[in-house]
Amino acid sequence: QYERAETGDNVKFHQEIIEFAFKNLPSANIYTVGPIMQEISLESKVTEKSFIDSEEAADRLKQIIKPGDFVFLKASRCIGLEKIEEKFN
Repeated sequence: QYERAETGDNVKFHQEIIEFAFKNLPSANIYTVGPIMQEISLESKVTEKSFIDSEEAADRLKQIIKPGDFVFLKASRCIGLEKIEEKFN
């Protein structure tokens, strides 16, 4: 279970990062991971897909991503994005 550490300014900061990536990385496929990022993703409407956890993201991204794709992943630290990298190595 995830601790809901992101409130107020933290949520706004995460949303700003997603919007920054969308504006400045036009060729990137933007994915979010975690329940909080899922909520932010729905509000921003700029992400390709949002995943509930790193395990789901890793399994699905292994099917989606092709060599040469530019991917931007955003999650809270507690989600453990390193699990996704481990699936690709």
